[in-house]
Amino acid sequence: MSFRYKQLRQRFQRTLYYTKNQKIDQLSYPLTKLAVEYFDVTSPFDRLDEQFACDVSIEGAVSPCVFVVALVYLERLRQENKDFFQSTCPDDLYAVAVLCATKFLIDDGLKHSLCNREWATSCSKPLSQINRLEIDFLQKLSWSMMVHSEEFFVMLGVLEKKLAMEQSRIRGYCTYAELEVLTDHYNLEFLIENLLKPVLVTVAFLTAAYALACFSLLSVPDSGQLISVDMNKTATYTIPNVTGDGMYDGDVNLWPQFRGKTVVPPSAIGFEKPICKDTLWLSYGRTRNNNAPTVLAVKVIW
Repeated sequence: MSFRYKQLRQRFQRTLYYTKNQKIDQLSYPLTKLAVEYFDVTSPFDRLDEQFACDVSIEGAVSPCVFVVALVYLERLRQENKDFFQSTCPDDLYAVAVLCATKFLIDDGLKHSLCNREWATSCSKPLSQINRLEIDFLQKLSWSMMVHSEEFFVMLGVLEKKLAMEQSRIRGYCTYAELEVLTDHYNLEFLIENLLKPVLVTVAFLTAAYALACFSLLSVPDSGQLISVDMNKTATYTIPNVTGDGMYDGDVNLWPQFRGKTVVPPSAIGFEKPICKDTLWLSYGRTRNNNAPTVLAVKVIW
């Protein structure tokens, strides 16, 4: 096995969704589904049976290389003879395309060479039908069976791109391997518009919501928080004389029935919004001239 083919096998394992221990001499399930979807799109009057495609992959030991070459043949046939393509059963087209691709890649007489009798058994079809399908297929293609490496890798890239898009859509996110495939086949503008832009919008929205929540929590004082008052700022402020409501001047100790109900100006304790008079417990002292009490501390009950 050449070094280049080993690299190609590793690429198949990574981009064509083969499991770790799955043999590469048959198609992965995503590849088989892709074959079914291909005929769903290109052959609107009939469809490829998924179970038949799976059986052919297993019984015929269809490798990814054979599958890629078979798709090249099918695309040539669809371009050159669309009527024949759409009028032929997809099961028959798929079977004969894979047969011709296998013969193109593996010469007769080699270990894994294929004869029509074996292929008829793998496809559960009569040998006479396989022979007739092969001749018709070759004639419709004008016996043009050569596939150059450029065509092969272009078709392989198309398959990788379709699989990456489909699997990332099902999963809801992209793996590194899928991002690598997509960046190879799409330009930067497309990736920003379809992948990065939605992610950035989501991150910006969540960041704004988180910042707003943190700001809201910080703006609300805790219950029972003790707020000390700077005496230098409040020493000149005295509780105002109140008349007409049962309050009178004098020692504040004579006012126990009014504690917690005295309105304190917000500026005295550093609040910007008015404070409800029923939510304050006040501790009093006297100013330097001992003429009137002043606020020493405020306990806010929210």
